[in-house]
Amino acid sequence: MPDVAAADAGVGDGGSGEVDGGDAGPAAPDRGRWRIRWTQSADFPTIIDHHTTFVGRSLSVPGTSALYVIGGQVTQTEELFDTIYAAGILPDGGLGPWAQVGTLPRPRAFHGIAANTGDGTYLAGGITDGPSGAGALGEVSRLVILNDMTLSTDGYSFFNQAALHPTFDSVRDQLVMVGGSGAAGPLTSVWTVSQKVDAFGMQPDGGFAAVAAQAARLPIARSHHLSVVYRGHLYLLGGFTTGDLPLSVIHRSRHDDAGIIVGWDEAGTMPDPPWTHSGFVHDDAVFVVGGGSFGATTWLQRIRRAPFLADGGVGVFEDVLDGLPVGRAHVHQTPFHQGLIYTVGGRAELPRGGFGSIERVDIGRLERE
Repeated sequence: MPDVAAADAGVGDGGSGEVDGGDAGPAAPDRGRWRIRWTQSADFPTIIDHHTTFVGRSLSVPGTSALYVIGGQVTQTEELFDTIYAAGILPDGGLGPWAQVGTLPRPRAFHGIAANTGDGTYLAGGITDGPSGAGALGEVSRLVILNDMTLSTDGYSFFNQAALHPTFDSVRDQLVMVGGSGAAGPLTSVWTVSQKVDAFGMQPDGGFAAVAAQAARLPIARSHHLSVVYRGHLYLLGGFTTGDLPLSVIHRSRHDDAGIIVGWDEAGTMPDPPWTHSGFVHDDAVFVVGGGSFGATTWLQRIRRAPFLADGGVGVFEDVLDGLPVGRAHVHQTPFHQGLIYTVGGRAELPRGGFGSIERVDIGRLERE
C-alpha cells in the first residue's frame, strides 16, 4: 500500500513531458519491443528522495548539457534540502562530478516541476521547513539559467492550493498543477496560469494568484500519479484516489482555443498501476518507470511502454526488457536525453531491512530490438 501517512503525505511525479507539437497528424504505429542497457554512475552526494530532476544547459561548459537535482529529503532523518546540484553530461552520456550550483529560497521536497519552458524551470507545491516543522506549499518558484551561465531563483508566487505530490507541466502556453494530496487526501483541483501574462513576473507578495485560476477539475481525486505531455495534451497515469485506491484509468486533457483545460477524457487503462512512478515520452509512446506497488513487491523495477493511438488514446502496455537495476519509487523524474535515461536516488529497500533514501545513480540506454 502507498506510504501516505506522516512524513510522506504525498509525492509529485513531477510532470515529465516531452512536448510533441500540437494536434497535427496521427500517432506513429507501434514499433516493437524495447530494452534498456544500464550502467551505474557515481553516487549522488547524499541519500535522497522526493527531489526533482531535469536536463538543462550546463553552467560550466558552454554548448553542453547537465543533469540537475533540486531539493528533496532524506526518509531516514526527515531532513529537507534547499540545494541545487548539477553534473555535466559527457559526450558518451556519462556524468561528470556532482557539484552544488545554487540554493533554493527555502528547503523543498514533494514538489512538481515544469522544466525547460523557454522562460525558466518552475517548481510547484511540496513541503518546506517552518517554525512548526514541515508545512505544505502552494508556492511556485522559477529557476533561470542566465546567458552569463549563472543560475537565478528570481522570486516566487502562489496558487491558492497547497499540494504534495502534484504534477506540474507546461502545455499550450499554460502552467498547470494537477491533483496531489491536501490535508484531507487526494485532490481534484487543477490550477492554471498563462505563461504569456505579464503579471506572471513572480511577486513576493503572491501577486500571481490574481492571474491563476482553477481549470476543469479531475473526474476523480488523484495523487502520486504521473503526467506527461503529448501533442498538446496532458495524460495522467497511475497513482491513487481517496482511500488509497489504485487508479488504472488514464485521463487526457481537453482544451479550449486559449489553451485552458475545459475537461478530461478517458484515454485508456494501465493495469496494475503504480504510485510515485516516473516516466517520459519517446517515439510516440509513454514509458512508465518504477514506482511503488499495491501488490506484494513494494518497490518496482518494472518499466512499461504503451503507444499513443491516432485517436488520442493510449494502447496496450508491454514490459520493457531489463527493468531498473534496483526497485525504487519517489524519484519523480527520470529525464530522457539523447537516447539515455537518468535515474537518481529514490526510496528503496535497504540492505539491512526496511526502506529509505538511496544515493544510487543509474544511466540506461534505450534500444529497440
